[in-house]
Amino acid sequence: MTETTGPAAEAPILAEEADAAALLREVADVDGFRRACVVDPGSGTVLAVRPRTDDVDALAAGAADLFHVLTVMGAQSAIEGETEDLVVTTSDEQHLVRVLHRGAGESRLLVLTLDRRHSRLPLAWRSLRTAGAPDGD
Repeated sequence: MTETTGPAAEAPILAEEADAAALLREVADVDGFRRACVVDPGSGTVLAVRPRTDDVDALAAGAADLFHVLTVMGAQSAIEGETEDLVVTTSDEQHLVRVLHRGAGESRLLVLTLDRRHSRLPLAWRSLRTAGAPDGD
């Protein structure tokens, strides 16, 4: 993995799409894991998924839409900084989204869905934030 500086310094960078499968393996051990995917936020396309489920395309499109809404809201309200993380909770699930910066204005979304009753949110966030980080981070 490559390091970056500035506001996005904590987010890992996907150098190649092959890295997506490795990221999914890292987060699959989180307590309450249901599914995870890497998404192109521009199109909402699923680039990698673990495991494949019937609702993953809708999940990916929803994560991409949320990312766009927050980006527009930030731009229109002159909020400084970039969107880094999103969380959406339902009565049964927690959806955690991490923005992965690729450089040159490109990004990917790492989306993790957990069973709300069997997960611990702080530990899940830690796993999500360190997934794909260079050794020693």
